[in-house]
Amino acid sequence: MNFSNMLKRGLKHHQAGQLQQAEAIYRQMLSVNPDHADANHFLGVLASQVGRHELAVPLIRKALQFRPAFPQAHFNLGQALKESGKLAEAIGSYEKALSLQPNFPEAFSNLGCVHEKIGNLDEAILCHQKALQLRPDYVEGHCNLGNTLKAQGKLKEAVVSYRTALGLKPAFFMAHNNLGQILMALGALEEAVGHFKQALALNPDLPESLGNLGNVLQKQGKYDEAVAHYHQAIAIRADIPEIFNNLGNALCEQGMQAAAISNYQKALKLKPNYPEAYNNLGSALQAVDKLDEAIANYQKALALKPDFSDALGNLGVALHQQGSWKEAFDCYRQAYTLNPTPGLEVSLATLLPPIPASSEEITKARDRLIRKVHDLQGKEISISDPYKEVRLPNFYLAYHGLNDREIQKELAKFYLKACPSLAWTSPHVSKWRPPLKKIRIGFVSNHLHGHTIGKLNEGVIGLLNRDRFEICVFRLPRQQDDISQRIDQSADHVIFIPKHLEMAREIIAEAKPDILFYPDIGMELFTYFLAFARLAPIQCTTWGHPVTTGIPNMDYFISSRDLEPDQANAHYTEQLVLMKYLSNYYLRPEIPHHQATRSDFGLPKEGALYVCPQSLFKFHPDYDFLFAELLRKDSNGWLVLIEGSVAHWTQLLKQRLVKAMPDVADRILFLPRLSFERYIQLIRLADVMLDLTNFGGGNTSYEAFAVNTPIVTWPGDYLRGRITLACYRRMGILDLVAQDGQTYVELAVRLTRDSAWREKIVSRIRKNSPLLFNNIEAVRELGVFFVSAVENIGDTNDI
Repeated sequence: MNFSNMLKRGLKHHQAGQLQQAEAIYRQMLSVNPDHADANHFLGVLASQVGRHELAVPLIRKALQFRPAFPQAHFNLGQALKESGKLAEAIGSYEKALSLQPNFPEAFSNLGCVHEKIGNLDEAILCHQKALQLRPDYVEGHCNLGNTLKAQGKLKEAVVSYRTALGLKPAFFMAHNNLGQILMALGALEEAVGHFKQALALNPDLPESLGNLGNVLQKQGKYDEAVAHYHQAIAIRADIPEIFNNLGNALCEQGMQAAAISNYQKALKLKPNYPEAYNNLGSALQAVDKLDEAIANYQKALALKPDFSDALGNLGVALHQQGSWKEAFDCYRQAYTLNPTPGLEVSLATLLPPIPASSEEITKARDRLIRKVHDLQGKEISISDPYKEVRLPNFYLAYHGLNDREIQKELAKFYLKACPSLAWTSPHVSKWRPPLKKIRIGFVSNHLHGHTIGKLNEGVIGLLNRDRFEICVFRLPRQQDDISQRIDQSADHVIFIPKHLEMAREIIAEAKPDILFYPDIGMELFTYFLAFARLAPIQCTTWGHPVTTGIPNMDYFISSRDLEPDQANAHYTEQLVLMKYLSNYYLRPEIPHHQATRSDFGLPKEGALYVCPQSLFKFHPDYDFLFAELLRKDSNGWLVLIEGSVAHWTQLLKQRLVKAMPDVADRILFLPRLSFERYIQLIRLADVMLDLTNFGGGNTSYEAFAVNTPIVTWPGDYLRGRITLACYRRMGILDLVAQDGQTYVELAVRLTRDSAWREKIVSRIRKNSPLLFNNIEAVRELGVFFVSAVENIGDTNDI
């Protein structure tokens, strides 16, 4: 047998990619001479090429037993060991190859790659530089140097290396891919897209480039395109956990949390020690109110990566939402210690308790907030994207029952100093002239669906006079429901905007609205920060979240004479507009025909039911005494509350109420969360519905009046405690409007004891409640205001 000729034939097949033929020849040689060094070596190389590194290593080692001074074999053994994860042994093999052949650039470069893998970045750089000194036109060497520079965070230097590689070999698809990643990190998104597309033109089946293109499209807010590219990548290779993770992120941005959760779980099945996927899974679970599961996943992320500041921050958000605000503060503080970002500093400064334990806790928290905001203003803090960096809206402040004007104003002032781009102005505003035909009004909210905001504004959007107005709904990613569909069908235009401030601003600006109307500002971060921009000549908000915004570019706060106390201008930074009507068109809800009984809810058969179905964060400790006095005055009565959307809130409020009224706390009942039909049946059963003084009912008051249930109210000093009063004023019924706490309790008890008086009030509510619903006059009045606002600007555009 002529081994020399057989080896030549084997190598010819091998080099031509005819691996089966090559393997057959090598094995034939070894069947005759098992110790043939070249046959063992090349069979090992072939095994490594097809991913069989566990076979490659012993074959190449055997070749080296018979030919130890074989630098190429030591190099190839290093390759197989590297791919097997045996990095220390790989280093030894590369170094042996270099001791035998010091001018071996590939060995230097691959040795550098292994040093990079184990974190020896400086050593890796030296190896790559030696490789390039030996061969300046070594394309892969320039690319490998770029990879290590990227790992060192030297992104601009990495760009130079990748560009050098592409200058030598324009069709080097991995260099295009890697350069695209760096450009994406540097914010050059369009250029990054170009390189990913070039990589895919050269190799259409490269899942890494498809995934990276999905990543940059996601950064551009092109979520549908991003999702499509992730799916293409998965169709090629379904074993890359990072692609499933990033697909989950894109789906989350679209409000598709259930699908996102599934993809995060797939990523974790492939890579159980993947802290980023646990963190993202936690965020998706938190978004669908699975708070305990979210917290568990954040904790798993931190168990794998204790210095994971983002997971610590997210855990802080979840603990805060849970009501464990002191524990949340500790998480933020740890996250800030690890990664002192401005966003975390702001989150630490603005943290407030959702369910305060006492009035003293509220006072301390507000004082601390004011002090911290003042401290922040004195620092040179820069925030590039507050929506991404600041984790919590200043939501709970409104529930303290105090004037928030100065705090809101100072907080907005800080944000504008830290992020001047928030005040971005649409190009069309400076050129604006009053429209000759229709006034274009844009509605912006994250809650234009089956939410209080959707219910309050559905009719307004649908019934504004189309001879005078053109309506655009700027819709954010959110689940669809019947109300959102009706809103979209009634609008002239529905324009989807991503939760990306810069992109959303540009999309709204392109629509050139004359008026931008925010039904609510302050319930969530995105529309709060969006409202800082000047996207229309006229910008206004209303009482969806009934507190001033403090934002300079918000021109008007639309309220009602029936809602506001005297001197209400002192509560707002916006110009206060007092309408005759409440500015909504509330559709009378459909009432279920079935009348539930007390036993259906597990309620006592005897004793009056005083129902207060408000969100638990509305319950101010200053007014706990009202419930205590009520239950003491009616020794057979029951106070019925509804559990919080977060279980821990219920525990916190129970603890506070038990402490405040231990003698009657056993007659406070908490019902589980209810469907709308069950909720309506409950308030129909109520003998009395109780309003809260500091932040009373809005949607709940309309629903109670729809079933003729009387509400006792003690109006507060601010709009947020006076909506029920406004409804009563509209109906001409003031019998149940208390002037003090004693009267509040007396009125509630009288309703349960004086059946004739109660029936008279119920009869008047039944007769006059239609005035609250389907009020076209309120829509017309709002239209008159919009026209007047446009006319008052005039040609000077004096905003």
